[in-house]
Amino acid sequence: MKTIKVIIATPSPVDRYRLAKTLATFPWVKILSQASCLSQTYMDIESKEPDLVLMAKEFYGVEEFSCMKSLHYALGARWVRIDEPGAPCPAIWFEDGTLGPEPMVTPNMESASLLRQLNLAMGIRRKRAPLANKGLTPTQSPPQTEKLVLIGASTGGIDALLAVVANFPADCPPTAIVQHTGQGFSQSLIRLLDRRCAA
Repeated sequence: MKTIKVIIATPSPVDRYRLAKTLATFPWVKILSQASCLSQTYMDIESKEPDLVLMAKEFYGVEEFSCMKSLHYALGARWVRIDEPGAPCPAIWFEDGTLGPEPMVTPNMESASLLRQLNLAMGIRRKRAPLANKGLTPTQSPPQTEKLVLIGASTGGIDALLAVVANFPADCPPTAIVQHTGQGFSQSLIRLLDRRCAA
């Protein structure tokens, strides 16, 4: 079976330990890191590029999670919520075109149930966003223009911002971006935007 690279992200050291212990029983699962906060989770996802992230429910309600989702989409990674037994699961689309409950894991979940949820999570429809072709071709030269593009977006506008800059040509006018994001995420967002820009 293909190795699945996993990051465990939860502020609870007990939950991290329990999940890691159960995941260690699966020889095809490789735990890349165990993150205790959203900022560390983001940096680990960016640097290690996991296949799947087990993420605490506490991280879903913060504004910075929209930036986290954009990173997941850019890297083609899946994520699954760590929650309490019986928590409601919204419907989600899977790669086979079916609609079903979103996968969810609990820290005390038995191996068989956890395995079932991991397999479901790996089938979630996630599209790897195309990365831009870096650099100018030999026939191109740096843009010579007096025009300037200004873009402003709130925290919820990160996906739209990434879609816009990904379609800018390499010779577009200089662009200034004002983006609202959480403390500690600025440099990570800059690197994510760099992945998507042609120049």
